[in-house]
Amino acid sequence: MTLKAVQMDLARQKETLEQIFEFFELASCYKYNAVVLYLENRIKTKTYHYDSDEESYTPDEIRCMVKYASKLGLDLIPVVSNFFHTDGFFKHEELRHLAELRNGDAGFFSDEGAPLYMSACPLLPESQNFFDSYYAEVASLFPSKYFIAGLDEDYDIGSCELCKARVENDGGIGPLFLEHVIRTNNVLKSLGKEMIMFDDMFWFCPEVLPDVPKDIILCTWCYDYINRYPRCSMGNNMQADIFNKYEKLGIRYMPAGWTNFSYNVDTFTKYAENYSPFGYLNTTWGMTAELMHFTYPLIAYTGMLWNGELKDAPLERMKKAVEEVCGLSDASEIAIVAQAVTKPYLLRAPTYYYHDVIVRRNVNFDDEYKDIAYNYELLKRIESDNEIIRQVKYRARRAMLLYEQLVVAQNVFDMRTGAAHTDLELCKKKLHSIREELLGLFDEQYNAWEKYRGGIPTTYLDTEKATLISSVDKLIEIAETAEFGKNGFLDIVLLLPDKVVCRWFDVTVKYEDGETVFAEGMYKPLLCPCYTIMDKGPFWYTVSFAIDSTKKIESCTISTHGVGAVHIEYISAFAKGTKYLPEKVIPICGHVENPDHLLSFDTRWCTIGHDDTIELMNNRAKAKSKSTVKINLKKDC
Repeated sequence: MTLKAVQMDLARQKETLEQIFEFFELASCYKYNAVVLYLENRIKTKTYHYDSDEESYTPDEIRCMVKYASKLGLDLIPVVSNFFHTDGFFKHEELRHLAELRNGDAGFFSDEGAPLYMSACPLLPESQNFFDSYYAEVASLFPSKYFIAGLDEDYDIGSCELCKARVENDGGIGPLFLEHVIRTNNVLKSLGKEMIMFDDMFWFCPEVLPDVPKDIILCTWCYDYINRYPRCSMGNNMQADIFNKYEKLGIRYMPAGWTNFSYNVDTFTKYAENYSPFGYLNTTWGMTAELMHFTYPLIAYTGMLWNGELKDAPLERMKKAVEEVCGLSDASEIAIVAQAVTKPYLLRAPTYYYHDVIVRRNVNFDDEYKDIAYNYELLKRIESDNEIIRQVKYRARRAMLLYEQLVVAQNVFDMRTGAAHTDLELCKKKLHSIREELLGLFDEQYNAWEKYRGGIPTTYLDTEKATLISSVDKLIEIAETAEFGKNGFLDIVLLLPDKVVCRWFDVTVKYEDGETVFAEGMYKPLLCPCYTIMDKGPFWYTVSFAIDSTKKIESCTISTHGVGAVHIEYISAFAKGTKYLPEKVIPICGHVENPDHLLSFDTRWCTIGHDDTIELMNNRAKAKSKSTVKINLKKDC
């Protein structure tokens, strides 16, 4: 029997048993035969007993889930990683000595001295013993013969002194990773389980794939539009006919798409149908403050696809999913909601404003805003107390407000830097209006949270509210004191070819009387985290810095380090009516390609750092090394 599974993320966001059972019923209704519970550290056991009861599930609660799922004909499969995605365990000081970055080493997502404890050390006996014990406790609660060990995205592999020595001796991460895979598989086999694991780390060490035990099932996740072949999310965006390779190697495999992207589910399924996958996995991820109801029509949509219902009619399939799940009967209302649920990340407009740094619009956010606004006007006319529809309305309105805040932020920035005049009183009025409406939206969400997640900490919601409100408040504070032309600005035009390359860069401006650092450790992906825009492919965007307008500018220095490269198309500055343009480009250290491309404002670019993320994963010393370029600036005649 082909496995048809939908994942429920309980690690990022705990749900009540009532909501979990509702999810099971939805999965059963649309003929899934398994539910994958993404758990990480969510179950409290004798081995792991550090979280409070309100943050954990007890073994008895898990048994209730298993019983209810079994009654509906669903196999319940746990996911617990013992490699990456272990930060839930290591948030506790008592366990941090098991982490890969336990000694403060620099990691993939962090600099030295400021580690993120996201990875377990695969070589420490204490780490192995802890996870072996926890696996045994978790495995005993689930009758399923399958256990998903994760083993994905361990970008910190080889960071600690113990693992670094091993990687250097082996000439790469492959043997260390394979050893951990085999060891984990042996542990799960001893517990009577077949191991499923995500396969993305093999993009960085394909040479060890032939040695992967054939009783392991590899799960390929890819959340892009798939033209012909899946794409690796980190390894140079490499594409490959991966299922063809697995079949030749005799490896069982299955695709994993992301529920929120209907185009991803459709195209990944179409690719997989050319082969003989072991099963299919439809993932959901609780990475936002919204309730999971938003995903219900999309889960229904995918279930219908996998059961051959309206397979070649995606529009009709989406409308039918909305009709059934939302309880709508009016054709126009069904179409309105169907349109909205297919654009989840369009409904997260950017808030790219960092006090004296702003990301400008090099892509057409305007039309996307209009698209949201038109859809929201139609959504408002639907009178329904259905929670799915309410969540759709909430997302659309919040996205509109965040976009409107971005526009105000850019207007205020242009006013301060002398780029353009704007009505500051109107800006402040708009900001106060945005703040008031955001607070109202959050009040609605707290009420819904109490209804569907009563007794569960509102951590996600509290964090999102604090972040968005403080951003508005800071902008109001800046607008209160803004004066035309008080500052100048430095524009750096960048190319972002990869949404997940982890590169940091520092920006320093040299005036005639000294230097000022305007960005230190600026993390590249945070500048453009909008999946909707990023999934359209490489694009240009501009980062603008507010600089001192009273001093003559001599040069700008950009220094980078990390995995991946920074691609710079052009640099210019403006202060007190004077424009400064690049005059000479001087590579200082590290790897700098085509520095002279910075002298002309066209489609060519200068590369700072190394583009080959696969090489850098296997050579951390190279990733940590800095690359620096200095650009002398002159007044534009």
